[in-house]
Amino acid sequence: MLYDFALNEGLVQLVSEPTRLKSKSCLDLVLTNNIASVTNVCVKSPLCSSCDHSIVQFNLFSQKLLRYKYKRKIYDYVHTDWDTYRQCLEAIDWHSLLDHLVYMDDKVYIWTATMLKIVDECILHKMITISSYDALWFTNKLRKVNANKQKLYQKYAKSQAATDQQLYLTAASLFEKECIQAKQAYYSRLQTDVNNSSKKWWTIVKHALGKHKQISIASLHDARTNSMVSHPCEKGEVLNRYFAEVCSPLNTQGHIFPTLPTPKQIMPTFTIDVNEVYYALKKINVMKAVAPGVSGWMLREGAFELAPVLTRLFNHSLSMKTFPSQWKLGFVTAIFKQGDVHHPINYRPITLLSAVSKIFERVISKRVFTFLIKAREINPNQSGFLPSHSTITQLVQMVHDIALAFNDKHPVLAAFVDFCKAFDKVSHEGLLLKLVSKGIRGSLLGWFRSYLDERNIVTMVEGFTSSSARIGCGVPQGSVLGPLLFLMFIDDLPQSMVCTCRLFADDVSLYTVVKTNQDVVNINKDWSEFINGQRTGCRT
Repeated sequence: MLYDFALNEGLVQLVSEPTRLKSKSCLDLVLTNNIASVTNVCVKSPLCSSCDHSIVQFNLFSQKLLRYKYKRKIYDYVHTDWDTYRQCLEAIDWHSLLDHLVYMDDKVYIWTATMLKIVDECILHKMITISSYDALWFTNKLRKVNANKQKLYQKYAKSQAATDQQLYLTAASLFEKECIQAKQAYYSRLQTDVNNSSKKWWTIVKHALGKHKQISIASLHDARTNSMVSHPCEKGEVLNRYFAEVCSPLNTQGHIFPTLPTPKQIMPTFTIDVNEVYYALKKINVMKAVAPGVSGWMLREGAFELAPVLTRLFNHSLSMKTFPSQWKLGFVTAIFKQGDVHHPINYRPITLLSAVSKIFERVISKRVFTFLIKAREINPNQSGFLPSHSTITQLVQMVHDIALAFNDKHPVLAAFVDFCKAFDKVSHEGLLLKLVSKGIRGSLLGWFRSYLDERNIVTMVEGFTSSSARIGCGVPQGSVLGPLLFLMFIDDLPQSMVCTCRLFADDVSLYTVVKTNQDVVNINKDWSEFINGQRTGCRT
């Protein structure tokens, strides 16, 4: 069993002689997937006469893992006096602050600065120190208790006095007790919340499987210098460049976009109502992560006071056909997928956007989606991101079609396709043409162009933030409008296929009923232009 495990995991066993002399068995092993890092493996005599296992000695070459600490501001939303916060918001004369400003970026900058000033005055907060290797339950209080324990140990080690020894032992016992209590309190909170949140449930599962430890990103290979980088700032730059390169536009020079159908209706110009913004603010899920700055708590608790000024900002943005630059910045966290931990290609980005921008997007998304439904501009074969639709909806339709074919004794050819980097490779020009074909024109189309253009990302690693990099294509990850924009971009795919095409976001199911040999020829030609055969996992 151990041999099979080592073989499957690509591990090599380096001990070649017995480690238990009585039975002449090799029971003490050295397994590695990197032979170059382990050298001079040899078996030495047992540690003492009562030991029947020999010592295995070897040299291990490993780069030292560095610990980095950084400061983070934590808000205490539970014990904050929200009435005082709302009174401060109500006292602000937003008209005199913002109305004289012409540019959208200036308005957003002043609004944000004013908001954060009120936040610091009214919302309880503190600065905590976070270490890159801290356990999830390790609190700032534990850090102070541990520091005191270390201080007393150094004093005792220097003096060797009995009184200092007793003080150290008392501090060590206190630290151990506090650790146990902190860990129990952490797990207790998880168990309390598990019934209300699937996310909490998965957190507990990961803890049970031993996948709960915060592991810092390994040293990464920098393709520009052909070297390994280990500092968080350098790792952030390497990852940020890679994520931006993934979203670099394809070369469309000389490419002629096809003529798209005329829309059934044109979406009328609209003005956002204050009630739309208010209800969007009140429905904020404050537990969802957002970009640094104004949080969901701050917006939801001040919904009544903030709705009028945000409504004016949103309407000004629409009339100026300008989406604020500050709201275009995405804060990226890298999550390891699988493969070699030293290569950026094996990490995927999780992007956090401004909480205010997501409120704005939610209002626009609701307006556009309502228009598309009424105008019947969404393909009925699409089941992704739509209310009352799911994978079950799509599966029922497919099974019905296939059952009818089998009942008539006709075979069915099927292919299940997953687009490579689907959301990241959406052409902005192509998407805007699709919006025109759906009836989105005028100032709203110009607003969407500004929304897509000149977006930037920064990557955060262990408290360090990289420089910004430009995103040249794709729909914004982590956005509210992203899924809807992708649906409009891919919506006409079924019309271009000779087979039945059912969509669930970027997952495509293709199938056709075969009645003649010519049907096979036609479908093979159709699919060969659409499917990358070299990357197809299974063909039957």
